[in-house]
Amino acid sequence: VFDEVSCTVMELLTNGIFIFAVATSESCDVLSS
Repeated sequence: VFDEVSCTVMELLTNGIFIFAVATSESCDVLSS
């Protein structure tokens, strides 16, 4: 059970970081333009 939970948490963290990175890059593009 712990492995399943940790895997889910890692997926959420990875997705969250990816979304944050994309959102940050997009906002940077808007600011630069």
